[in-house]
Parts: sequence; C-alpha cells; structure tokens
Amino acid sequence: MKVSKSEMERLVSSYKSFIEATVAECKNKHPSSLESDELFEEGIVGLLKAVAESSSWSEFSGRVEEKIRNEIELAIRVELGFVKLNQIVRASFAEYRRVRAML
Repeated sequence: MKVSKSEMERLVSSYKSFIEATVAECKNKHPSSLESDELFEEGIVGLLKAVAESSSWSEFSGRVEEKIRNEIELAIRVELGFVKLNQIVRASFAEYRRVRAML
C-alpha cells in the first residue's frame, strides 16, 4: 500500500500512544536492557511493515497493532538471546579455566 509522507506522519502520530503503551507493557513483561527509545523505534518498524504488507486500509487496520507488538517483542527476544549466549560462553570459559588449572 502506498502512502504519502504526510499520511505516514499522521499514522506515526496516531499510533504513538499505542506504541508507547506496548513498549511499557513488554518491558514489564520481559525485563530487557534495551532502552524504551530503541523499542519505540522497533514499534515504528512494525508500523512500516504493516503499511508495506497491506493492500488496503482495512487490511492495514487489522494487522497494524499485531505487527507493532511483534517487532517490539522480537527485539527483546533477540537481545535476551544474546545475553543468554554471553552467559553460556562465560560459563564455558570458566569451566575451561577450572579444568586447565587442574592439569
């Protein structure tokens, strides 16, 4: 679906409070080191994807909130995945050092 710059600005303005509320909800549900501004940007990405993937306004309105929420949650899951990977690598190195010290 094609939208003009002014229509896109109107959409961002219209969904700003929804995105902010979704960011707050997701941060409470899934603690993350990502800043609210970063997650807000991910919500904007979801909005843009909803526009790009919709062929009509009715299709857009049916999917926009889900797309926004999915992009925010995806960013948190990716960040948490990196944190978990980092923890695994640190634990592996600690075990390696422990075994090496015993040799």
